[in-house]
Amino acid sequence: TKHYGREVPRVGIGWYWFGPVAYVDTSDMWLEGRWPRIAVSLAGPYTNLVFGSLASIAAWFVPNAVLSAVLLEFALLSYLGVLLNLNPLMEFDGYYVLSDLLEKPNLRPRALAWLGRDLIPALRTSGRLKGHRLELLYGLASVLYVALMGVLTVVLYRLVVQGWMEGILPDVLAAGLAWALAAAVVVLAAVSVLGELRGAS
Repeated sequence: TKHYGREVPRVGIGWYWFGPVAYVDTSDMWLEGRWPRIAVSLAGPYTNLVFGSLASIAAWFVPNAVLSAVLLEFALLSYLGVLLNLNPLMEFDGYYVLSDLLEKPNLRPRALAWLGRDLIPALRTSGRLKGHRLELLYGLASVLYVALMGVLTVVLYRLVVQGWMEGILPDVLAAGLAWALAAAVVVLAAVSVLGELRGAS
C-alpha cells in the first residue's frame, strides 16, 4: 500500500466470523486501479508463503529436533494461512482479488442480498435467473461454506476447548461451557448471514 503512495490508517487484531484475525486497513487502495489493488490483496498470502517456506528450509538445517518441529509447525500454519486468505467465499484477500478480477465491488453482500430477496421470485418466473448466475452460485457457495465452518467450529470447540477446560473444571461443566461457546459463535455467524440475506448493511 505504501509502495503505491497510499495510507495505512491502522493495523490490529479483531474477530471475524469464527476466530481472531490480524488485519491491515488498506481501504485507501480503493482509490487506485484494479491491478494495484490485486497486488496489495496478494501481498498478505505471498508473505505467508515466503515465511512458511523459509521456516521449512530452516527446519532441515536445524540440528535441534524440538526447534525443527516448531519451525515445521510454523510453516504448516503459514501455508494454511495462505489457503484461508485466498478463500474467495469470505471477505479475505482472495475475495478482494475475485471482486477486482470480475470488477464486481461488494460481491458478497450483493450476492447474498439477491439470494435472500430475489431467488424465490426468480425461480417462479421463467428467464429471471438469466444474468444472475454469479449471484446465485456465489451466494449459495458462501452460505454452504458458512454452514460447513459452523459445523467444524462446533467439533473443534468440543475437542479443543472442552479438552482444555477438563484440566481445570469438572467434566460436565467443561462440556457445557464448550457447547455454550460453540453455540454462541455459530449463532452469531448465523445472525450475520441472515442479515446479509435480508440485504442489511
